[in-house]
Amino acid sequence: MIKVHSSLQYQQALVRTLLKQDGPRPAATGQAAADQAAPGSDVRARPVNMSLAADSLADSLEEIGMMFSEKMEKKSKGLNRRQINTQHLRSNRSAVERIERLGELYQLLDDEQQEKLEARLGSLKGGLGQGANAEQLVASADNDPARCDLLLRMTLREADRSGDITTANAAGEALNKLHEQYGDRVRAGLNTASSIASFTTDPTEKQSMRNLYYHGIVKHQSAAVILSSLLERFGREQFRPGLRTLQRALAEDIASLTPSLSSRSLHKIHLGLSEAGRLTQMIVKSDELLNRLRSGGKIPLSALDGLDMTKRLLGIAEMGLLPNDITAIGKEFAGEQPQARLRFLNGLLPLVNDIPPMLWQNQKNRPEATTLLRGAITQLINNQNRAGSQGAV
Repeated sequence: MIKVHSSLQYQQALVRTLLKQDGPRPAATGQAAADQAAPGSDVRARPVNMSLAADSLADSLEEIGMMFSEKMEKKSKGLNRRQINTQHLRSNRSAVERIERLGELYQLLDDEQQEKLEARLGSLKGGLGQGANAEQLVASADNDPARCDLLLRMTLREADRSGDITTANAAGEALNKLHEQYGDRVRAGLNTASSIASFTTDPTEKQSMRNLYYHGIVKHQSAAVILSSLLERFGREQFRPGLRTLQRALAEDIASLTPSLSSRSLHKIHLGLSEAGRLTQMIVKSDELLNRLRSGGKIPLSALDGLDMTKRLLGIAEMGLLPNDITAIGKEFAGEQPQARLRFLNGLLPLVNDIPPMLWQNQKNRPEATTLLRGAITQLINNQNRAGSQGAV
């Protein structure tokens, strides 16, 4: 039986151990699986004590830069000392046994509830028996590929120990299929487990942060999407602690021997997140614009605030701007009156210009967005002038 357990001194090393020493392998057959089974440790669950980082954003960025430099230096030296043959590990069933504490890594990723772990293992084993595909197995692991990877490894180890060749073969095949379809998310989840666990011990919060990482970094590869998701999830008050956690997680991912994405892609996102210090200014300027226009009766009152406008600005940086978008955002914040929309768009234009360059997913979208905004403003002015001329006649 796999027991969930914890020890702070193993946490970061354990993530690297998993990624360096193990990987999906083709299924073994016959007596070989049973011969390589070995007894494992049985350690009772112990609570993890994690501290929440609360330093300033500037200090955090400096700390992340230093940590990244140190990790890259260690990585370079390590690669010079040895060559890592991952293909060999994939075909070596004993690699599973070299991971001493799968349960401990699982706790780092999730929680200490033994009953929940046993239920998930049972559900996954049932899926293996029915020939479930990768999507179905991930669904049985609460839709987290990294959790599914660990559960499959636990199942494989138990099958090896008990001599259950059928289950061992099924688990090995499932690991291969999982990594073919979800390899980037598996690597991301395992690489970032330690950083996210330092932010919270709540399994729901851990999953939420991991989902943000999957969505913003692995899927969209966009700093703007990450920042917008953080604002949506935490609001302006808790935004910075959440941001610092994802920055640390990203640094861990970059420094890993098996990062979730290419180094170039991750470095680009890292640079984009370094502009997050200017996000506070975007929120403040958005608040000031809305308050000024509303206090003068130039646009109608609404519940939308600077945080909402900043999320719209981040959406522009991610997706670009189309004429229909200008009409929609104008009506959303200024209502139906052309004069009110004109005043709002005049205030929106400098905010779009101030979006940090590294947050634009496609640099050509920046001049296109400002050109479209100027065109919309000019059209509203011309419409008003024509209406005035017709009224005078």
